[in-house]
Amino acid sequence: SPFIFRGLVRCGTCGCTMSPELHTKANGKQYIYLKCSHLHKNCHQKPVNEQSILQQLERELFGKFRLSPDGIKSLQREVRKKLEQEAGFQEHSKTGIRANISKLNTRKQRMIDIFADGDIDKDTYRTTIANIDSEIETLNNTLLKYEQAGTDIAETVDNIIEIAGNPSFFMKSSKIHEKRALLNLLFSNSTITGKSLCFSLKKTFDLLLNQRECPFWWEWLDSNQLRLKPTDLQSAPALQLR
Repeated sequence: SPFIFRGLVRCGTCGCTMSPELHTKANGKQYIYLKCSHLHKNCHQKPVNEQSILQQLERELFGKFRLSPDGIKSLQREVRKKLEQEAGFQEHSKTGIRANISKLNTRKQRMIDIFADGDIDKDTYRTTIANIDSEIETLNNTLLKYEQAGTDIAETVDNIIEIAGNPSFFMKSSKIHEKRALLNLLFSNSTITGKSLCFSLKKTFDLLLNQRECPFWWEWLDSNQLRLKPTDLQSAPALQLR
């Protein structure tokens, strides 16, 4: 069965994973508990009701973590502008990479001609060609990363902002795999100690929670050029709930 917190929470006492378990009461009502695996014998962490953790998150995080519709639109507009600037920078970089690849291919052909004319020995030829091929491969890999990074990123970031602007709504209305994706997007790490969840947010969302206004994002975008982690973007498509 799918569980919201599977693989996302560790025991604050011993560091082991807190695993979700489904329990059914005599009256048929079901509860999910997060339970430490107790791989370390000296850990005394007791199981915690998942619902109590969700209620804590609503009080301490989701209920406070909100942007107005106008704020969300304003932020999305500014992010798109920054993405366009980044796209221009990347296009300039890709042009430079392609030019370097072309130069290396020309150099490679020149080495082939020199070897064919008998002006260099076989070992020198092979070593030189291998080095050129290695440089070309590295540049091609860099070019591929640039091209993959630009795919649908604007739509992805739009969705991230909209969801981050009102996570309480999405936690209540979405499916379990979407809730998991949202928590994975927000949290950098989380542990349970006693009956409480101790969590820290990824830097971007921590700033959004504490300041809740758009201007601070502009400075962050300028310094970071919206370089979200691949794991952030990986989880985002599951959050397209509009």
